[in-house]
Amino acid sequence: MRRGLWSTLEGRLRCTEQWQFRLKRSLQLLHEVPVNSESAELEQYATPHALAARWITCLRLLGDIDEKSVVLDVGCGAGTLGLAAVMAGAGRAILIDCCPASCEAAQQSAVALGFSDRVEVRQERVDSTWAVPSDASIVLTNPPFGHQTFRADRVILDALTKAPDSVQSCHVLHARNARHVYGMFRDAGCWQAARILNDVPLTLPKRLVHHRSNSMQTYVHCWRMVRKPED
Repeated sequence: MRRGLWSTLEGRLRCTEQWQFRLKRSLQLLHEVPVNSESAELEQYATPHALAARWITCLRLLGDIDEKSVVLDVGCGAGTLGLAAVMAGAGRAILIDCCPASCEAAQQSAVALGFSDRVEVRQERVDSTWAVPSDASIVLTNPPFGHQTFRADRVILDALTKAPDSVQSCHVLHARNARHVYGMFRDAGCWQAARILNDVPLTLPKRLVHHRSNSMQTYVHCWRMVRKPED
């Protein structure tokens, strides 16, 4: 992102800190997803509520989320990103996850927040045959980083690069050293990519059997991909 645009966004974010706090507090109503500690396949690391509130606020300020938006949250877990988008004013959300426990938690979270009539939860596995639904207008994802299952994120990112024309923007949270995120969307030829949140610290709790410490810290970027204007 150009420095001037980021400076403007950063200033507007400071003016919305109280609103972000209320959004973060509301997200505490979400139901937690039981984790299968024996399997690292899904790399089940939830988006922290404070980060979700800040990220979704950015998208609202940029005009990517409004009352007409149909938000698709891929790998939704408890539904943090999709439900935060609805709280921020999105008209509807579709939450997708391959894990039955995640789908149940997401459904319970939607009910707890009073959004059951605006949120649809679908149990689907994203594979090479899966496609972004044509009724989605914006996609959010915090995918598996691919550290335990090599390239586990690629199938999701590949599907997003091929999203139907109804999708005007895609938003991806990923490790800061994941240079392929920009490369995959650039190579698709129809997207403009930029980071809107940089070097955000992310604490990963000890949840899986391969973890050796109680927690570890990594850093992530939040990417924004928008359609290139037609010639």
